[in-house]
Amino acid sequence: MPLKEIIRLLFLVICVIFIHRANGSPSSEAHNETLGKYYKCDFERGLCTFLSNSVYNRENWKIHRGNNISTDYGPSVDHTLGTANGSYLFANISAAKSVEIKLQTTALKGNYCVRFFYYMYGAGKQDLTVTVQNIATSSSNKENFLHSNTQGDRWKEAKFTVLETRYMKLKGYKLVFTASGKFTSQLGGAIALDDIEIMAGECQQIKGDSMKLCTFDEHDCGYIADVKYWDKWEQKLHSKSSSYSSVLPKTDHSLGTEYGGFWFISTKDSSVQSTFLRSPIYKAPKNSVNCLQFFYYIDEGASSWFWWAAKEVYLQAGINYPGSKTTKPTWLTTKVNNATIQKQWRYAEVQVNITEDYQFQFNSVIDVKNDAVVAIDDVKLKPGRCLETGFCDFDEDMCTWKNGGLRYEWERYSRSTKPNLEIGPEFDNTFGTADGYYILFSSRFKPEGSEAILESEIFPSDEEEFCLTFYYQMSGNNSGILKVVRKDGSTTNSTLWHLQGDQKNVWEKGMVIIEPSIKEYQIVFHGITGNGTDGFMAIDDIRIRKGEKCQIIPFEAKPPEEDFSSTYEPFKHTTDFNSTNELANTTYARNVSTPEPRTTVSNFKTTTLKPARCLRDADCLNGGVCKRMGRYESLCDCPPYFGGEWCELDLCEKLHSKCLAMGAICKVVGLHAVCECPPETVYHPKTELCEDICDSWKCNHGTCQVIGRNYRCICDEGYTGSKCDQETKQILVHRNFSALWFIILAIINICTVLLLIGIFCAVCNIKKSMRQ
Repeated sequence: MPLKEIIRLLFLVICVIFIHRANGSPSSEAHNETLGKYYKCDFERGLCTFLSNSVYNRENWKIHRGNNISTDYGPSVDHTLGTANGSYLFANISAAKSVEIKLQTTALKGNYCVRFFYYMYGAGKQDLTVTVQNIATSSSNKENFLHSNTQGDRWKEAKFTVLETRYMKLKGYKLVFTASGKFTSQLGGAIALDDIEIMAGECQQIKGDSMKLCTFDEHDCGYIADVKYWDKWEQKLHSKSSSYSSVLPKTDHSLGTEYGGFWFISTKDSSVQSTFLRSPIYKAPKNSVNCLQFFYYIDEGASSWFWWAAKEVYLQAGINYPGSKTTKPTWLTTKVNNATIQKQWRYAEVQVNITEDYQFQFNSVIDVKNDAVVAIDDVKLKPGRCLETGFCDFDEDMCTWKNGGLRYEWERYSRSTKPNLEIGPEFDNTFGTADGYYILFSSRFKPEGSEAILESEIFPSDEEEFCLTFYYQMSGNNSGILKVVRKDGSTTNSTLWHLQGDQKNVWEKGMVIIEPSIKEYQIVFHGITGNGTDGFMAIDDIRIRKGEKCQIIPFEAKPPEEDFSSTYEPFKHTTDFNSTNELANTTYARNVSTPEPRTTVSNFKTTTLKPARCLRDADCLNGGVCKRMGRYESLCDCPPYFGGEWCELDLCEKLHSKCLAMGAICKVVGLHAVCECPPETVYHPKTELCEDICDSWKCNHGTCQVIGRNYRCICDEGYTGSKCDQETKQILVHRNFSALWFIILAIINICTVLLLIGIFCAVCNIKKSMRQ
């Protein structure tokens, strides 16, 4: 090859390397600029070029920060940095001069995966939608995302695929983010966006991790349908629900739109014999105790009093162990028969012990003479034990509780995120700190008689009694009425608990008896405001338990229309102590790591009128000492850990196994026996375990440091953020310098090679001329 061609080839190699390094190296501008078919904006440098406000807006989306927000409803931190100095896009719809505020993208062509984080908070009615607008026709023909009303004081993720139709190929399409709401001058609300990403191609979902939520919106998650029978499970993906069977759910559970995905099986005038839907095979989890969670929908079509109604429609969830000798699945749930009477998605969970590789299996049987459907959505395996039915401490979200759709709503609050809040508890009941969350309904800016209802999931009929416990605050002049109502079906309501007026600004325990029922029912917290302007009612730590001795607490919360004289019976303190039975005067330790009820010595004493008399030390058990209390009376003075009249009771006896199960130790503080977590661990009320304060995943590029019962991340050089997951400008500059140094070294090496080649060619030419 001639020398000139070699030099030209090497020059091309240098150019390719330079271009590759220039495009592949990170840049501080990368998060705001469009890179081919990739768009991303975190709003730290303002509104990105591929986004713009609609020219028809009378109020625009604006850049805001948490430290200068002027409304009570805006985010206190952004999503990118997680700090008050971070920026996000904000729509103050309560102050808008129009009903809608629109944000649109630049023209797009092809299929895209859309991902963004949104914030919706406030007492008023509000909606956030994302629609696809065909540029050629200026029509919005598809609604890919829709969420209504408050989603809590937090950022939530949305992700979906936009598929280009043949009608969009001429001029392309735009995505339109629309914030809308109906507000009064007294009811506010806000919607915010952050970290908008638009990526070429369809969204991909991880198949092999059961701990990841499977929404089925973009992917089948690796699930496989049994093809043994003609009727089989199908995945509904992207298409409208109306294009399927008439009994199909109108919306999915994840996105709440008719374009959301889920798995379903539907039949008409036929029988299905045990048709299975199987997940991929997952690796055994680190912890053996886990909780399978999913949502299901069953509609049998006609009412049961028609002769052609469904004979049998049910769903079962099970688990397979491919490595075991048995091929039959272990069924985790009983048959759920004809369950969705109210045509809505229902929540289900079941605890499972997993010690080897496993696979989930959903089994459905439909025997009908008309249309019927069974569907599942949002499947996830969560580490730890399943929460109790109806449990919620509101620290992550509102769990399975939801607002009932009235004009006013219960709001999820925390003092740490709303430090200027003029009304409500100073701390939550779960942790007793300003960082904890609770739900609140206040009379501020509301007329007398305003109502808000909080509804539970739908509970099945049961022959046993349940006990509902919760903690409440009711404070302020004429603060209003708080009721607990049992809702049977859509018409019958019965008041179980009724309390009115100021109950002081402290957390108090409430207890409600839920009688056996032959019908499905819901539990409803019903708040009604009084004529005061500073009153409020708050709720935290809701639990519904079976097999617990129950009564109305407080006594004055008996519904006024019912006579409880024959059923109400106060507790009698006996020696038959049950550690799961919390008494009316139970208090909670705020200086220890777990809200285990403090059990005093008086709880163990029998209800005798006179104390027992000891004559000598030998009368007292477990090392107790007989002490004279007067001229004719003497009592046993018990050592630590023991109580009772004769020191016969071990205060920790009933707690030892429970403390051991949660990874704690029993400790006596004064006369109180509690489970205390070891150092550098903290009690988590949902898993009921002592968990490490510092986990490896909490600080991505840094060191986790324990501070009391909390932690902070000490970031490595070049990283910042609350979790050390944000790169600083210095590391970006260093990385760019490294890239530049690599290019310089590459050029030097290539020049050296060229020089050697040149010398070699020159020597060859000299030898050739000498021969001639």
